[in-house]
Amino acid sequence: MLYLTQVILYTAAMLLIYLLLLRNSPLYRFSRIYLLACATMPLFIPFIKLPQVVGLRLQQVALFQIDLPAITISAAHQVSGISNAIPAIWLGYAVIAVLFMIWYLWHLFRLWIIIRNNKKVKKGTYTLVTSSGHGPGSFGRFVFFPEDEVNETILAHEQAHIRLHHTLDIIFLNGIQALLWPNIFLVWIRKEIKEVHEFQADAAVHVDKEDYARLLLSSIFNTHTAPVMHLFIIHPIKRRIMMLQKNGKASLLKTSLMVCSAFIFFLFIATSIQSCGKKTDGAAITSKTSNDENIDSRVKHALLNPPPNLTTDNYTPDNNGIYAYVHKMPEPSYNYQSYLAQNIHYPQNAKEKGIGGKVIIRFVVDENGNIKNPKCVRSAGNSLDDEALRVVSMMPPWKPGEENGQKVPVYFTMPIIFSPK
Repeated sequence: MLYLTQVILYTAAMLLIYLLLLRNSPLYRFSRIYLLACATMPLFIPFIKLPQVVGLRLQQVALFQIDLPAITISAAHQVSGISNAIPAIWLGYAVIAVLFMIWYLWHLFRLWIIIRNNKKVKKGTYTLVTSSGHGPGSFGRFVFFPEDEVNETILAHEQAHIRLHHTLDIIFLNGIQALLWPNIFLVWIRKEIKEVHEFQADAAVHVDKEDYARLLLSSIFNTHTAPVMHLFIIHPIKRRIMMLQKNGKASLLKTSLMVCSAFIFFLFIATSIQSCGKKTDGAAITSKTSNDENIDSRVKHALLNPPPNLTTDNYTPDNNGIYAYVHKMPEPSYNYQSYLAQNIHYPQNAKEKGIGGKVIIRFVVDENGNIKNPKCVRSAGNSLDDEALRVVSMMPPWKPGEENGQKVPVYFTMPIIFSPK
């Protein structure tokens, strides 16, 4: 569900860029490509991460500090009601997706019946369907007129739809909308791209603009709809005539630069958030005792091996006299992973609701080895934060760190991952 939420939010952000910068621009080809990207790119953005080096930079607090290996605390018992509800939710999701697909296939079937039962004349790249009671409009290579009379200007408009393969866009968007039906912004995107199709086809008809506008107005009450068709008349008619007057009056370079800049900025923000939210290599603790030597060895490695990005400035205390790194780092005189496993109690309300997440606690090991000033620098929710702070603040003393033979206070951060599974 988190993935679906991300897709919906990213779709909304990309659509907002379109509405602000492109909606009233006569750059129809560019608008069409961008709207199709609005429907597809959000499916992949959640998987994009910044390079690890950049991600680590973004996660750094103002002061350099040593990150201890992440530890996962799992709930002892999963609430059966939640586990049983999840498959039912996905089953309901799939049923609704199938119903959407059936609805769309039904309309295609109805259109096939119209084509089969009416007069057809094949003319080069298109097939003319007259006296159908539907149209004027087009779908695929078929052009529909409600009567026997065929208006050549409207026919040229519908031929432009066929030549530009507009029907493929609608089929594609309907398929995505069926699969991702909670994404309400796909409905908006489909509406916008159908209007762009009409603007693009209008621009392809080489007739006097005033005469063409009069044709639009005179045809508005003589159009018979079919849901999957490109209709010659779509509302709002005022915007269609306005865009007709704008044809050829926009700078492709200027508009594309603005849109691309806005999109790159949005993509950077999205991937930065995702990179900051990346899980570190965590050690799972699922019982009340732990003798995990692999975890303990990773802790010792973090304490005894200087990080690659360490500089001489990190051996200098801050204004409070606290060090980020010293030549002899503090060490726990006990297995602190076992301590956490024995003392952290997964909050009951979070367990029942299936709530989890990563809490990062920053603390100081003072010159006497005591744990001081624990603070939450990354939250997973009040109850989880409070439990992590409670247990960290109660940790027994460590062996203090030393610099130049003197015992000194040192910063640490400790990631604790609460997993409801």
